[in-house]
Amino acid sequence: MRAEGRDIDQGPVFVNAGGGRVSKPSLCRNSWAKVLRAAGVPKTRFDRLRHTSATPLLKKGAGLKMVSVRLGRERPGIALRIYAHAPPEDQDQAATIIEDMLKY
Repeated sequence: MRAEGRDIDQGPVFVNAGGGRVSKPSLCRNSWAKVLRAAGVPKTRFDRLRHTSATPLLKKGAGLKMVSVRLGRERPGIALRIYAHAPPEDQDQAATIIEDMLKY
């Protein structure tokens, strides 16, 4: 890039065929779709990668702050609100914990 006279400090790192910025729709439509097809994976939105990482990590007890940092989120509350889903079995576990707390 430097040999081509590109501004490597301020300019884009990945460029399109014309040397301009790669737009998100272009990335998702072209590159992401090709990767999915090559891997034999059903078509899915690019942003689902965050869910694929965050939800299992939180479910297995990973710290919210660590997961938030991995996702590039500034505030852990955002990660908690978006990615921490409570399946029915978690509700059963919560009820059991509270029941045990209330026993004398």
